[in-house]
Amino acid sequence: MTYKELLDSVSFDEIVPYISKYHGDNDCLVLYKIHYDMLQSLTPDPKKADYKTATVDYYESEDGETESYLHVHPIEGQIWEGALSMELAISPNVKESLAEIAACCLWHTSFYGFTDEDLQEYFNRLENGYEKIDKEDFQMYIRQIEQAGGHVPLMSELPDIRIKAKYRKRIELVSKFISGVLPQETDVVGLPIDSLCELYRAKHCKWYMLQSYSRDSAQRMCYIKELIEKYNAFCSGVLENVIVVITTSEEYPLLMAEMELLEYIAKMCDGEFSFMVKKNAGLQEEMKVDFLFYEYEKE
Repeated sequence: MTYKELLDSVSFDEIVPYISKYHGDNDCLVLYKIHYDMLQSLTPDPKKADYKTATVDYYESEDGETESYLHVHPIEGQIWEGALSMELAISPNVKESLAEIAACCLWHTSFYGFTDEDLQEYFNRLENGYEKIDKEDFQMYIRQIEQAGGHVPLMSELPDIRIKAKYRKRIELVSKFISGVLPQETDVVGLPIDSLCELYRAKHCKWYMLQSYSRDSAQRMCYIKELIEKYNAFCSGVLENVIVVITTSEEYPLLMAEMELLEYIAKMCDGEFSFMVKKNAGLQEEMKVDFLFYEYEKE
């Protein structure tokens, strides 16, 4: 049985009870759901595998004091299409269910990232240095925003912040969000740069990024809603105001029926609600949605 065949044999909901056993908590449940579905969308490719077989067995510590646990080696770090093609050699003494073995495999294959975007960012930072990449990215965001006519405030312009570390954290988060949604001529619905830059004055921000892996444009909106409702996508909660950015391909544009997602999110907040609709050909039938929840200093 290959890793792909294992995933085909068990539903994600069968795997859910075992995720916390390997990850440590259920806060990342939505990421495992996305990882599971992302893997299901790929085609196994033995040419991309460094090994043909992965052994499912118990990891025993050398000192004999650490409790043994299920381990799948060497599936971790493999290119995902290659990992999916690998045969799983399950040791005779392994009694765990296929669902638990699948949970363990998902834990291994998501170690460096749950999606391609995560993986690229991780290895870019690893290769070029975390501090260097963070600094370069930060400078790039600022430059892009200013070139678009936006203003990035100094700490002296934000009366609620007096600590440099907090100022830096806010500027980094908001700048990264704004740089990713800057107004474009191809936008179906947009927000002016001045409105986006008002986010710098928000005392708290929570940013969630979700993408569908439904493999069917007719199901992508329901997929996003399921991530929110069933898999706790907003695990850190929501705030008073929100900006929703929906991105689809031009070939499969946002439909009027899918605007229901905006109404659904608007009901979660008591304050301002804004949205943008953007295009990205790479998404094909899928949908990417950014949710930026924020609130200002209470008077």
